[in-house]
Amino acid sequence: MEAYDDVHLKTEVRTATGARMTYLAKTEEYHLKGEPVDLADDRDGGAVARAQSATSVLGRSSAS
Repeated sequence: MEAYDDVHLKTEVRTATGARMTYLAKTEEYHLKGEPVDLADDRDGGAVARAQSATSVLGRSSAS
């Protein structure tokens, strides 16, 4: 599955925004691309981290 243009992704514990998202069912990973990709950890009061690279991966293990 893919999404383009101003993508907002919400998992159980994280919120992320980017320009493009690809979901890989085999590995249960979300690949987000953009400049920048912003990640917010909802367990940490929503603190936002700006990804250093233009690609970030949120997988099943990072969502628990």
